[in-house]
Amino acid sequence: MFISNSVSLLLLGLMMSTVGDVVDFRTPSQVRQLEQGPQSDRKATLAAEAARLQKGNNAWGRDLML
Repeated sequence: MFISNSVSLLLLGLMMSTVGDVVDFRTPSQVRQLEQGPQSDRKATLAAEAARLQKGNNAWGRDLML
C-alpha cells in the first residue's frame, strides 16, 4: 500500500514541477511583451490584452460546469 501511494505522489509531484517550470519559463517573455507593448502601440496592446482577459473570463463558466 505504501509503495503504490508513494508512486502516485511522486508522479503528482513531477507533474506539478513540470507545470511550474513551464510557467516560470514563459513569464519573463510575457512581462517583457506587456512592458514594451504600450510604448510601441498602446491601442493594439490594450485590445489584445482585453481579448486575452475575456478569453480567460469565458473559461470560468466552462470550468465551473465540469
